[in-house]
Amino acid sequence: MAFTSFTYRLVVIWATILTCHVAINNSELSTTQLEKEALLNSSWWSKSSMTNNTSDHCKWVGITCNSAGAITKINLYNYEILGELGQFNFFYFPNLEFLDLGWNNLSGRIPSQIGILSNLRILYLDGNDLTGVIPSQIGALSKLTTLYLDRNYLTGVIPSQIGALSKLTTLSLDRNYLTGAIPSKIWSLRNLDYLYLNKNNFTGPVSSLLVKLTDLFLNSNKLNGSIPDELTRLTQLEVVDLSDNKLSGHIPSGIKSYIELKSLNLSYNNLSGSIPLNIGGESLSQLDLSNNNLSGAIPDSFFSLEYLDLSYNNLEGPIPLHLQYLKPRLKGNKELAYTMVVTEKCDVYSFGVVALEVLMGRHPEEIISLSSSDQNVMLIDVLDSRLSPPVNRIVKQEIMLVSIIAFACLRSKPKSRPTMKRVSQEFLKQKTSFAKSFGKIYISELRNQEMYLFDEYDA
Repeated sequence: MAFTSFTYRLVVIWATILTCHVAINNSELSTTQLEKEALLNSSWWSKSSMTNNTSDHCKWVGITCNSAGAITKINLYNYEILGELGQFNFFYFPNLEFLDLGWNNLSGRIPSQIGILSNLRILYLDGNDLTGVIPSQIGALSKLTTLYLDRNYLTGVIPSQIGALSKLTTLSLDRNYLTGAIPSKIWSLRNLDYLYLNKNNFTGPVSSLLVKLTDLFLNSNKLNGSIPDELTRLTQLEVVDLSDNKLSGHIPSGIKSYIELKSLNLSYNNLSGSIPLNIGGESLSQLDLSNNNLSGAIPDSFFSLEYLDLSYNNLEGPIPLHLQYLKPRLKGNKELAYTMVVTEKCDVYSFGVVALEVLMGRHPEEIISLSSSDQNVMLIDVLDSRLSPPVNRIVKQEIMLVSIIAFACLRSKPKSRPTMKRVSQEFLKQKTSFAKSFGKIYISELRNQEMYLFDEYDA
């Protein structure tokens, strides 16, 4: 009887183990099946070209799975997917580490549900049509190192919870409609290397405690106050752009302590006082202090510069002799002062400058001076950020036409430019077309339009 009782107990134990084993297997199967269904329900993998004609979702376009069959990576960068981001059910992807939905046509708000992706390390939602506020739940993504939400239509303030992302190395929120002050917690992200908050409507002062920062872009906002002396302690900085704000006061003298600084842009502010000696250090190659209220003499210490703009200030005294080599890169002067060649095509250069200035809302020299190797500057990014992006199709076509003709007027060789008569004829025709969408046209493409190569025509 005891044997029978003991045997019975063993049977019960084994039955329990087998039941648990089956339950675990069914749970795993159900999890992967739920992931697959969530992909299909988003409609982004509804076409056979996206599923590669297989039922195995781990082999679908942009999908990477781990050895257990769970999705760890989704990369649909620039796949022109449509619909609202809320169509994607984040709840079913607990193992997701990498998500790139950048440069698509996604709309709607960023769902607060995104905060449940506890394993997410990299998130790209840039280059879409997302609206609404940045959900505070993003602050729950404790493993996040890279966050790109730029080039959308996001509004509201930066949630302070982002300051809890202690592992964050890159934060890109530029080209949105964000407002308010930059949260103090952002300045305490000790691992942050790259901070892009430019082209928004941020207000308040600039602060800095980011000891590892290498790139700092705060340009084209409404920041005020002075440039903090504390900023000069960030010795790893390589690029600093604080231009087009409402900053005042003096340029900190300690800015010369930057060891790695290669580019410094403080233009279009209300800075006063003199230019510090040895500004930026020996590594500095690009310096723009234009459109301020700086006074005094030009320091005799700009020996390593490749690009210099000190125009529209109150500087006086002689131009240091060694800066004569930079003269073609100095801005705010007429072209005739450089070439001394008078032709019937000289006036079109000025027209090209004015035309671009109207579109950009500022002097276009930074675009004029781009080399042919600078292929990544887009037309939409250089338009006046104070205006709403163009929506009307006719307006977009006219902006492209003006841009194409303006760049033709600015060709480095005067003989390759159109005459003003030809310019007027082209405007009357109003013929231009691009297969690409307006938001994805590069400046280099506008420059290379063969229909405006005028040498042979005007000869």
